[in-house]
Amino acid sequence: MEKYVAHRNEFTGSIQTVKVHCENTAELCRKFSIPELKDFLFVIGLLHDVGKYQESFTKRINGANIRVEHSTCGALAACENYTTGPMALMMEYCIAGHHSGIPDGGFANDSSDMPTLQGRMKRQFEDYSEYKSELFLPELIVFLFNRKFLSY
Repeated sequence: MEKYVAHRNEFTGSIQTVKVHCENTAELCRKFSIPELKDFLFVIGLLHDVGKYQESFTKRINGANIRVEHSTCGALAACENYTTGPMALMMEYCIAGHHSGIPDGGFANDSSDMPTLQGRMKRQFEDYSEYKSELFLPELIVFLFNRKFLSY
């Protein structure tokens, strides 16, 4: 039995692992992207559901009636892996908003109970670091990205 399940078909019982789901989403992001953003959007697809590696999500997918925030974990992973700046921030917005819509950015002094991106990024989550052993994150060249998209 797979430990990290992203989706379970309620009729057939078949499952899709978090790894397969994230990789498939990443490939779809790449496929439907403009050429200049293919790698960038691939990473967003890879990271969008890494919060499903939390133990509480495993309980939820196995029937527990609990709410589990998972999208902010992907935003935190983007920030961790691609440092700061416009590229990481765009990833954070996209990933954090993939269910609820792009969040209000908020302010640096927002508290963790606020629904803004700044507030959500301060929340504490269970360990979801297993994504690091299952998903390969490509290197993105931040300098070239910034030069290409921020020079307009």
